[in-house]
Amino acid sequence: VSLRRNTVRKEKQIGTFLQNIDHIIALQQRKLALLKQLKKGLLQKMFADKDSKRPVLRFKGFHDDWEQRKFSEILAKSDGLRRGPFGSALKKEFFISSSEYTVYEQNNAIYNTWKTRYFITPEKFQELHKFQLVPGDFILSGAGTIGRIAQVPANITKGVFNQALIRIRINPEWMDKNFFLIWMQSENMQRKLTQANPGSAMTNLVPMSEIKKWEIIIPSKAEQNKIGEFIQKLNSLIALHQRKQNHLKLLKKSLLQQMFM
Repeated sequence: VSLRRNTVRKEKQIGTFLQNIDHIIALQQRKLALLKQLKKGLLQKMFADKDSKRPVLRFKGFHDDWEQRKFSEILAKSDGLRRGPFGSALKKEFFISSSEYTVYEQNNAIYNTWKTRYFITPEKFQELHKFQLVPGDFILSGAGTIGRIAQVPANITKGVFNQALIRIRINPEWMDKNFFLIWMQSENMQRKLTQANPGSAMTNLVPMSEIKKWEIIIPSKAEQNKIGEFIQKLNSLIALHQRKQNHLKLLKKSLLQQMFM
């Protein structure tokens, strides 16, 4: 009887302990959801539309209308927008097992990760040097899961991007890099980038020639800097809470494995 009582007591303690962990995980999940919702709401209010030219929410000291420009004006004056090479120029038969030169794919843009699985010879890299990625470039997914964008970080392996990607280089005189990334990821820009072709049920990336002609409105460089810095800090906070949630889930999984071996 005593043994049975001890067993029941231990089972209750374990149950209570696991319930507490689940409660903490749920709280963390709600915090994360609220932060993401806050970011979404702020972005909607911090970006002006074509009709108003002034956002609902602004930082102190900024009052002027946002300026109307062509998309081509915010691109680097030389080679600001380039699609990846034709498939025939970068077939899998050109890939080798190891090299100091790599090939960047769509997953790099979609998931903002920079691991690669394909490599090319120095000769092939030189042949495709116009398609090289350098830190500060942006890559945009142009097939399948389209419209996803990521900024190329420092210290990447030298390499070229494939036919499923578009490389964007911005004009630093007009555009702040943090603001550009956030702006391109906004719901409005994602809709513009992924408009369905007339008469087609499929969603495709808008042609590069059309994107260059787009009429856009942007704030001053100083206001871009403020928006970019603020959203980057908010992104860091969201990432921190995401890591906490992942850690709690791993902790629970580990404890369950040890408790019920």
